[in-house]
Amino acid sequence: MPAVFFPKRKGSQFDLRPPMRFVGVGVLAAFLGIALAAAASCAAEQEKPLTYVDVLRQLTDLDRLTRLQTGCRAGLFSSWDRASKTRWGANGDAGQYLRVEPDGEAVMMELDGPGVIYRAWSANPVGKIRIYLDGAEDPNYECDFPDLFDGKTPPFVKPLVYRRDGPQSASDCYLPVPFAKHVKIAADKPHGQYYQFNYVLFPKDRQVASFRLPLNAEEEAALSSAVDAWSHPGRDPKPQLPGQQTITKTVTLEAGQAALLCELKNAGMIRSIRARVQSDQRYAWRKLVLCGEWDNGPWPQILTPLGPFFGFDWETAEYGSVTTGCLKGQAYQFFPMPFRNSARLSLKSYLEKPATVEFEIQWAPQAQVPDDSVYFFARWRHEPDSKTFDYPFLETAGRGHFVGVAMPIDHPLGGWWGEGDEKVWVDDDDFTPWIGTGSEDYFGDAWGIRYLSGPSFGASSMKGHRTCNYRWHFMDFVPFAKRMRMTIENYGPNGQGPRGQYDYTSTAFWYQAEKSPPFDQLRGVKYTGGDDPDGKPAPMEYSSQPFQDVNADSL
Repeated sequence: MPAVFFPKRKGSQFDLRPPMRFVGVGVLAAFLGIALAAAASCAAEQEKPLTYVDVLRQLTDLDRLTRLQTGCRAGLFSSWDRASKTRWGANGDAGQYLRVEPDGEAVMMELDGPGVIYRAWSANPVGKIRIYLDGAEDPNYECDFPDLFDGKTPPFVKPLVYRRDGPQSASDCYLPVPFAKHVKIAADKPHGQYYQFNYVLFPKDRQVASFRLPLNAEEEAALSSAVDAWSHPGRDPKPQLPGQQTITKTVTLEAGQAALLCELKNAGMIRSIRARVQSDQRYAWRKLVLCGEWDNGPWPQILTPLGPFFGFDWETAEYGSVTTGCLKGQAYQFFPMPFRNSARLSLKSYLEKPATVEFEIQWAPQAQVPDDSVYFFARWRHEPDSKTFDYPFLETAGRGHFVGVAMPIDHPLGGWWGEGDEKVWVDDDDFTPWIGTGSEDYFGDAWGIRYLSGPSFGASSMKGHRTCNYRWHFMDFVPFAKRMRMTIENYGPNGQGPRGQYDYTSTAFWYQAEKSPPFDQLRGVKYTGGDDPDGKPAPMEYSSQPFQDVNADSL
């Protein structure tokens, strides 16, 4: 008989079932001081009470990413090694908890609301997990931790949950758990788990309905709709807009040639981009470079090899996520891209042989673009033989939110390359409040990275010593009001080094209000970090030139 996720009621029969529980208690100020610093304002459409139906619709609502998410704050609770405070590259990332209660319960997360937990992950979900909501003294919900990910415990159903192999393998859950006032997540006792919980906090005056079971009919319908959308990669989850139309164009580029794909001269929004590539030369997806310019900005908002723009690299992949993918040779990109006056897309070839590319660009005119509309960015970085310990995905200034990354890596040496933790600094963060537990963990896997075609995480291609990973934050976006920095550690082979033997590249995806990031505002801005994994964290400075030009040499 499949496991059933039951509310736990004190003294009732419901605690017979697989244990999972959540509770709300006092919060450790050391962990929450930064996370609770959200401003008390939000976009007008966000001021109405947020129901669970609304939260479930966010699983497919890509259009909300085109609006500034004022007053929100994203974060991560994880089992990161707390010794990183004194040794920057400390790597004992299992069995670390906020605290262990007198009754032995191990607290993994505790936070004041309102907010939503959008993602739970573990490499070894052991024991029971308990969820306490809004100050409850006893857990509102409880189950065996592994059963949260097996797809047999409604409403934690596939493909919103994923398990790679057996119970002690890569486990991901994207069923959102909202909380109005407070949330605590705990294990029944310390089990040495690796764990991560990603959340977004809303302004204090935002009304949010806390997670409750069983779901009502409207919530079940919203869940079914999200499951259907996530189960059909390649199908755009966004609605058609009035006047939406398709531009089709086929271009054949000789070596060094560029071609205009589209030039739009009014307000509008690109809804999707699809492409096919034919070339006799290898790695055509890396050596064809896409450029996108909104409203005549002084800095191309899109400048990236074509493959990473679609979440893969080098050669045609076969994978599908909610926002990007490549199925039967046709790549797709569904992140919406608004503009107020003009949009221009072009393609340049750095190949030595001809390439033919077929494009389908869907767009819709808009009579008026909202004042809080934000621009879409996709920018590529490359560090051949990277020696940087905290390899940066993104450093930017301004207002906006990060929504994902594609990270192709060429790792010619034998041994495990992906031991690094992701880290995030937002606005006035000094020591990062966000540290992950490993490269493969950030990309949704565990105990190494293998090919994985997941709805918002995975490895789109893995051939020999070349791997392309991706992670999309279209639910658990990372807002920033001044600046943002996101990195991933580069340890070298088997976590031992020496560094400088891997080719690191990445395309970061984000939205922000400014046409061009005011990078000058990053000059002289300090944070606590490090460039030596064995050293003590020390003051560092943001880079005011985080992205280089894309040319034949850099490709």
